[in-house]
Amino acid sequence: RQTEIDDRLQSDALMDQTTLNQTAAEEFEMWDGLLNQIWGYLGETLPEEEMEALREVQIGWIRDKEASVKEAAADFEGGSIQPMIKNGSAAEITRKRVEELLDQYVR
Repeated sequence: RQTEIDDRLQSDALMDQTTLNQTAAEEFEMWDGLLNQIWGYLGETLPEEEMEALREVQIGWIRDKEASVKEAAADFEGGSIQPMIKNGSAAEITRKRVEELLDQYVR
């Protein structure tokens, strides 16, 4: 799906801002959904002590992600581009977390 989103963004350089905002939201929702799927899998497969330690790390990751997203979008507060910046930043951070969890626990 990421390839589809990237292709759509590259092939339609004249997208209006609303469509760009919706595409960024779709990208974030995709990565967030995958993160939740991985989290569910880990909850079923990891020993409880390891899962509890990972929960603590995840709480910190969520706090850091939210702060980074807020900072990335701060310069665009109230502007039509702000949702795209916010969701794009959240998507990128979440994609990296998905890759980390896959590398560490699944692959």
